[in-house]
Amino acid sequence: MGTSLSPCLQAAARGWLLRLSIRRHAAATVLAARWRGHAIRFNAPTPRLAELRGLVIASRAFARANPGRTLGARAAAAVGVLHAPRKLREVRDALRAGSYTRSR
Repeated sequence: MGTSLSPCLQAAARGWLLRLSIRRHAAATVLAARWRGHAIRFNAPTPRLAELRGLVIASRAFARANPGRTLGARAAAAVGVLHAPRKLREVRDALRAGSYTRSR
């Protein structure tokens, strides 16, 4: 009885090892393809990407030079204007003019 079970276990083990090897090879192929795609996209200096990088750099420099003109600061000031006790006409005029500073 012990001799008939051994080939069955060996076949099961060989099958499991083969499936594991195939799975690892497929995972390595996918990982290598993703890495190659990332490296090409990251290092390829296309004109549009260079233009966008320049815009981002310019935007960050402008935000550092003018912290009150960033989107977050302007939104906070606009909310402050809206929450201040004013007449509707004053709120409308302030929002149209773009001056979100609170006047007293």
